[in-house]
Amino acid sequence: MALTGLYNQHYLRRHLGGLIETGQGRQLAVLMIDVDHFKSVNDRFGHATGDQALRLIADSMRINTRMFDSVARYGGEEFVVVMPGTGPQEADAAAERLRLAVESIEFIAACGTRTPLTISIGIASARIQTIAPDTLLTAADAALYEAKRKGRNRVEVAGMLTAT
Repeated sequence: MALTGLYNQHYLRRHLGGLIETGQGRQLAVLMIDVDHFKSVNDRFGHATGDQALRLIADSMRINTRMFDSVARYGGEEFVVVMPGTGPQEADAAAERLRLAVESIEFIAACGTRTPLTISIGIASARIQTIAPDTLLTAADAALYEAKRKGRNRVEVAGMLTAT
């Protein structure tokens, strides 16, 4: 939590498992998010500037998600949003709002250079009691890689998953 003020991957996995255990058939969506070209921010401006960018993105995600959604830093420049009671269409709309919110951040590096920030997002969703947490995360990650493959700064939906 220190850098971004968000939950970490360990908490996220435990929370996701608990939601699935007690979900009673409701829908659940997971958004896997990666900051586009983040390595170049660190390489050009240094890690302190990269950390500042991550904090701004984390704040934007916190502000632009519902109070009962869980936002976590998954690792490096990856984030995950867990959205209980959410199907693929609602998750897609929420992801697009997050994408636009990050894209609109006015990020100026310490040297005065305006640096655009964008994110790619992969979405997976399922009925809660029919899916394993890792299956949901893996599907969201695959959708994320598809978003990156198709040019970044976009959202891709894996769709509704079935029992594992």
